[in-house]
Amino acid sequence: MKTFLCLAGCVGSFSHVIAQSFHHAYGPFFTGYMAYSVHQNTPFAFLSNTASLAQCTKVGAGLMAENKFGLRELNSYCATVQAPFAGGAAALVADWAGSAALNQSQLSLACARSLGAVNLGIRFNYYMVRMDGYGNDGAISFEIGSTWHITEKLCTGLQVSNPIGKLSAVYSMGMGYECNEQFFISAVFSKEENKTSNLQMALQYTPAERLLTMVGFNSSMASPSFAAGWSWQNMQVMVSGSFHPQLGASTGIVIIFYGKKKDE
Repeated sequence: MKTFLCLAGCVGSFSHVIAQSFHHAYGPFFTGYMAYSVHQNTPFAFLSNTASLAQCTKVGAGLMAENKFGLRELNSYCATVQAPFAGGAAALVADWAGSAALNQSQLSLACARSLGAVNLGIRFNYYMVRMDGYGNDGAISFEIGSTWHITEKLCTGLQVSNPIGKLSAVYSMGMGYECNEQFFISAVFSKEENKTSNLQMALQYTPAERLLTMVGFNSSMASPSFAAGWSWQNMQVMVSGSFHPQLGASTGIVIIFYGKKKDE
């Protein structure tokens, strides 16, 4: 029954799929909650706010895979590569989600610059959706973001995605507060066109140098989530889980690799 409901919804709404936002439909929240951290950064952080890419200080690459509600038809994958340059950084992103019969994919190029306490970023996307029997459709879009480091512990920012074109416009604002070296709190409020507002919150706790844990909540789906990560040398592995009241559990994994800092 769960499989039938999900697939029937996808088929019945194909004409509207091209109007949806890729990253707001797929991907665990924990891949981007670091966007509003003053001192921390991952190759996935800029997916929440492109401007956070300006904090990149070393080459990094990440791979993400998630299974939604135990259904293979809702698998999603994301790969990113980022590299710093003088005064900023650039990144490439590749996304794919769905099945052989119905899937969506996206290729993105992002760049950001640091202006001191303020960071600015922009990302260009080419989005495609494909369904057997209906053909393909595609769209070009862009996203603009900014972050502000208010204090050594507090960061805020705004992001505008797809303000023009086929895809649904998404507006978001977020903040992050680093209580100390062990606790980090993040919250992102977003509004996607023709959808209800959503509040995503996350609390990260680092009990040891190589270990981190995270709990979060997604208000639009009343869905709690958790993640745990382990670091070793230039590599980090994170696993996640979330629960939807009607559709059940989702699981994900992220693997991150880092190079040397640009000043080393």
